[in-house]
Amino acid sequence: MRTAVLLSLAALAAGDEPHCTSICMGNGTVPSSHLDVEIEVEGNTVTCSSLEFAVGLGEFEEEECAVAHAIGVGYCGCPDIRSPADYCYLCEDGSMPDLSLDFDSETSCLDLFTDLFLDPKGDQCRAIQAVQGSYCGCNNIQASLNACRLCGDRGLMPNTTIMASDQHSCGQIEHMVNDINASDCEDMQNLFGETCCDYSAQPNCTSICPDGVINNTDTVLNIMGGMTCAELEEEVSLGTSTEEQCSEFHFLAAHYCGCSAPRTGAITCPLCEDGSQPPDYDLESLHGRSCLAWATSNSTIGDEAECSSFQSVQGAYCGCDNEVSAKNACRVCGTSNFLPELNRKSSQETRAEGQSPLCGEIEAIANRDRENCDTYQTEATVIECCGTLTPTMAPTTKGAEPFCDICSFPNMTYLKGDTIMNTPFGDYTCDELDNLGRANHIHATDCLWVQIGAPGVENCHCVPKS
Repeated sequence: MRTAVLLSLAALAAGDEPHCTSICMGNGTVPSSHLDVEIEVEGNTVTCSSLEFAVGLGEFEEEECAVAHAIGVGYCGCPDIRSPADYCYLCEDGSMPDLSLDFDSETSCLDLFTDLFLDPKGDQCRAIQAVQGSYCGCNNIQASLNACRLCGDRGLMPNTTIMASDQHSCGQIEHMVNDINASDCEDMQNLFGETCCDYSAQPNCTSICPDGVINNTDTVLNIMGGMTCAELEEEVSLGTSTEEQCSEFHFLAAHYCGCSAPRTGAITCPLCEDGSQPPDYDLESLHGRSCLAWATSNSTIGDEAECSSFQSVQGAYCGCDNEVSAKNACRVCGTSNFLPELNRKSSQETRAEGQSPLCGEIEAIANRDRENCDTYQTEATVIECCGTLTPTMAPTTKGAEPFCDICSFPNMTYLKGDTIMNTPFGDYTCDELDNLGRANHIHATDCLWVQIGAPGVENCHCVPKS
């Protein structure tokens, strides 16, 4: 360990000019309350006062000075005069990690802290905070937002050596995944999960609140079929919930049930701006994920612009009345037009195979780059996201007018409900087409095709309502 050098002061070579004469940077001094604080390194003990005396001899080289300054800040009460904008802090908020912990068998958290102490912030900083920082006791919410955890909610065994991977430890593998490409996370979990993960550490889910204390027991949860917080707590106490269910239950409870103990990762970005429940948490949204799944996974977004993008897309399409984020939202189908189908892909005629983003993906990206909204609107038109008809309310919003009226006009109805029509998306009776249209399950382009053919006498035979 690098810090062992501090215990062999006689071995240090004297430099021409002293690099440091105190364990405190600048003009800082060790507070009297910290002089007798003992620092244990590799089974040996040194006090802040004895270390301060040794450094005062002026014989520490530059590297040893960095270690001494790190210990001065970490243990001995010295002021930290560095700028978070210029240096990579193990804890992203500048707080102290738990320096008594080890990241793996080769690296202690103190080693990591001293290694970073005087190094300018580099490209690896976020990965270091997401992995090493988290295992050293830091609450690194921002760095962990999209971090890849090899073991998910289970315990990582960072000391385990993977022989087939140049003898890297599991902790080093997790760092490399987050430093290079966290999008490969699922593949890495499948590859290293059996070796690196502690499957005896089952997630604890016997209460919806961390300490089991619920203040709003009578709050009704729409997503749970009208179940109250108290009723949900009783069901979860049986201990039969899956990991995914546990995560969602904890989110709901933190948001609506008034847990006394704070949830890990405070809710900083609710799906609905005002913190209310959306009309239907179970609704399928982008990528086929439910609104509850989106609300759970993105609840700790800390960046204001990223949160606004999330609320203007996933929030709006889940039926939230997000007025603030909607003011500057980029609707790729036009100023106030929603996409008819979030998960619709482009046709092969307009895009090369394998390069077909979902329409909802384009709108999500557009809202993270709103200055170029016009470009994304053109893109959406090219890949047929909008068609000729677009709703001015989210198709998922309860109370919205049916998107596709098969007879084209609300004052028309049809006579032949059992007649089968051959459509571009399958063979359906007129009754089935009417139900699909009212449920907003017919895309704009397909709707236009239906509206051209349905009114005919040989098909659904549309007539004015009597």
